[in-house]
Amino acid sequence: SKCNFHQGVVVLKLFPGVGRFLAGMLNDDNIRGVVLEAFGSGDAPSYDGVVDSLDRVCKAGVVVVVVTNCQEGHVILETYNAGLALKNAGATSGGDMTTEAAFTKLSWLLANEP
Repeated sequence: SKCNFHQGVVVLKLFPGVGRFLAGMLNDDNIRGVVLEAFGSGDAPSYDGVVDSLDRVCKAGVVVVVVTNCQEGHVILETYNAGLALKNAGATSGGDMTTEAAFTKLSWLLANEP
């Protein structure tokens, strides 16, 4: 059988000031999934539009999976207020998945959903 992967999945690495770029980066109808590489246990800047942009894309049906930028550990979105804001916006925790694993799994799931 053929192995399909959705081409509309992107990896977004958070960094200070990324919020000013997010609206334009995520304003693409072809994006169906985002793997968000957040800080530590799922923390993200809450001051520069990151959460607002992710809230908008989640409401549009884009799947957002949050992973950690740390070499070890896992994402618990309820640890800090900013992570909880991501969860409330519609993002889901990638647990202990690496960025690559989350990207591959999300790409496969979106391409093979019924």
